[in-house]
Amino acid sequence: MILNEAEIKRPPHVVRAPLHSCRKGQMMVKTTRAGGFAAQNGGTIRNCYCTVALRAKCTAVGGFVGENDGTVSKSFCGSRLGYLTGGFVGTGGGSQKDGCYFFYAGKNDDRKLAALFDGYLGQQIEQIKDAQDAENLGYDLETIFEYAEGEKVPLRFRPENWLFPINPDSGTKPPVPIKTTDELYELAEKINGGDRGLAGAHIVLENDLDLGGKEWTPIGPDRTNAFTGIFDGAGHTVKNFIMKNKSVQDKGFFGFLKGKVYNLSVDGILKGGLCGGGAGAGIGGSGGTGGTGGS
Repeated sequence: MILNEAEIKRPPHVVRAPLHSCRKGQMMVKTTRAGGFAAQNGGTIRNCYCTVALRAKCTAVGGFVGENDGTVSKSFCGSRLGYLTGGFVGTGGGSQKDGCYFFYAGKNDDRKLAALFDGYLGQQIEQIKDAQDAENLGYDLETIFEYAEGEKVPLRFRPENWLFPINPDSGTKPPVPIKTTDELYELAEKINGGDRGLAGAHIVLENDLDLGGKEWTPIGPDRTNAFTGIFDGAGHTVKNFIMKNKSVQDKGFFGFLKGKVYNLSVDGILKGGLCGGGAGAGIGGSGGTGGTGGS
């Protein structure tokens, strides 16, 4: 059954609350987060999607965002039921009701959906049979997305008809273009090193980028060095990255996000992490569709 926005109801047992350090016995355990798109979102994300394979053991694991305290709209991810704390969002007190879903393959499993923080956002891929079904979920198939028949995730950007320009805030400097993988890695390194100017800049991705299976460190590794600017993916994809460094506790293409991200697709693999938690796998990630999780 395909749910539309009016039919979405949050199960009464789900509590929307931000994560803090959790207590295990008498020992305080540090909260860790993993999300295919971002570990923690306190900003705005719109018209984005990810097909990232999640194999990270953290206290909050969401197919799209680990912990959402901001706003996400018109975005989606591929998720496998089981070993996630949330199919789209692992936890948090933010908003993800406007056109946000996680798509999953296989049979419908009400028990597994009910165990998730946001099981009400789940959409069984087999039920999305045509473009009309996608439109019924609220996705713009005229200018932003197209129905991708036969693919593991049924929607993708329409690069030949991209009509979603981003207007920078008044007074901002000209956009910083990112054209190559080297420029993307340099951007992350400078922001993570404390470059406040770049952390608050207007970034525009000008090409699809294949990171060739190289290790990726999230943009904005902690709250102090969070990304606070505008990142416009312009309908492009960053793919084939991997995160397996266990010292990076909060995993995602973005780590801590306080700015705005639009029109971006990411595809990679997230592994490792600290704390007991869930792990899962995205559908269609560059590392395959399978994955194992912790307890």
